Amino acid sequence: MVAEDINKDGSFKQTKGEIMCTVSNLAFIKHYYPDFHTILFVDKFTRPYYESFGITELFDEVNDIMLNEHVDIDKNVFWAAGKLMAQRITPGPTLTMDLDFWVRADISMFGIFDSDISCLWVEEINEKYYHRHEDALKNSNLKIECDWDQYGINVSFLYLKDEEFKNTYCDLSIEYMKSMYGKIPNNLSFEDKTKYILFAEQYLLNQIAKKYNKKVKVLVDDFYDITNLKHVESIGVHMKTCPKYIYHMGNHKHDYRAKNSFALEGIERFYKTTTSVITDDRFIRVINNIYNKSEYEGCFC
Repeated sequence: MVAEDINKDGSFKQTKGEIMCTVSNLAFIKHYYPDFHTILFVDKFTRPYYESFGITELFDEVNDIMLNEHVDIDKNVFWAAGKLMAQRITPGPTLTMDLDFWVRADISMFGIFDSDISCLWVEEINEKYYHRHEDALKNSNLKIECDWDQYGINVSFLYLKDEEFKNTYCDLSIEYMKSMYGKIPNNLSFEDKTKYILFAEQYLLNQIAKKYNKKVKVLVDDFYDITNLKHVESIGVHMKTCPKYIYHMGNHKHDYRAKNSFALEGIERFYKTTTSVITDDRFIRVINNIYNKSEYEGCFC
């Protein structure tokens, strides 16, 4: 997992629900896969923030060096660059999850870790959030040869089995982000900024997956139609059944920041699900600490 204060000013904060999601997800990962080596990548601002909850002690390793190093990437546009950099320096196979992703069951029973690549879903690109390759590459001076299609790989949950392919993907994505340094206007809307990071992180991944004949398994098979994608395989989980196994907060973050009834129900779900299954006292102690904190005492956004 990667937690970076891209503004480098100490303004990084998460909602109570997001923090509980991160802890619960980690608890279930260690519960079902105790041999997984868990790493949290932080910078000099996010480390003390997570330390204040006791979260850093729950990881097997905390890397507080990489995200402090200067790199010629505009993180106001490529805010997820740290995830690519973290994957690149971590020996594979790697499983990378967003801080708001929740695994709550043993998903290995679906063979999710048997594929070359596993992800949340494959999504069809659209003009609102994705650049087509011609538009994304026109100012980069890069020439990337692929059989371009209309699909990207959602990387909120991303398993990459092959070390060489992982490095090829990360190197290409990082090279693209560096090639765009200083070339993207500062006054772009959120949607227009998103087009660049989703090209680098998600659209490119699907294109080179096909180029290198990699098979992809999806956690959810009907959010977008995968019928005609020969390199993509379902594990038999659908939108209606996936909440029993996984959850991605995504746009629900707006509810958690509004502290509305949806958020309150979500916080209760994270807490009760975790405390009813997890037996490790370290995780129970931390999740209790977070659950009992007021949302208005300043440690949550």
